[in-house]
Amino acid sequence: MSSTNNSDTDKTLKTQSEIPRTLGFLIAFIGVFFLVATLFSLLTIVVLQASTGDSGPLSSKDKYTIALTITSLLTALGALYIGIKLIKKLDSGRKLFNIFGLIVIALAWAKFMYKQNAIEKSFANMPAELAANAKQIELGDTMTIFILPAILIVVALLLNLRRSKDSLS
Repeated sequence: MSSTNNSDTDKTLKTQSEIPRTLGFLIAFIGVFFLVATLFSLLTIVVLQASTGDSGPLSSKDKYTIALTITSLLTALGALYIGIKLIKKLDSGRKLFNIFGLIVIALAWAKFMYKQNAIEKSFANMPAELAANAKQIELGDTMTIFILPAILIVVALLLNLRRSKDSLS
């Protein structure tokens, strides 16, 4: 009788997917990485502000940098939280990731559109040759806007597989 129970337990363990847990570790690692990077960015902003002795109103570039840093901080904390939920194999982690993915894609598009607008204004007074070279530098952001959604969609699909969903509690 006990051998039947052991074989049933073994079958249950074999059918449970480790995809959510593995993705949870990756997402949590990315969250910690970006959290550290954002904290260094905040530190840099504070040090630069103090070293210049600038206590006047912030320029639009400074406001953009601060908004981007705060958004990055919240995104990193969100990724860390979702990663921990997935490591614990909680279904709420999967659901939160689906929402989180949409928010990150929207933020990436907003950043892309803002930078494109800023680039157009910056390059308006440049000679055409210099402007063309500078626009090529911005290709990384353009590629990110297409690669990031693809990665997030693949991860969401993996988390929403029947096997993955069944292994979450």
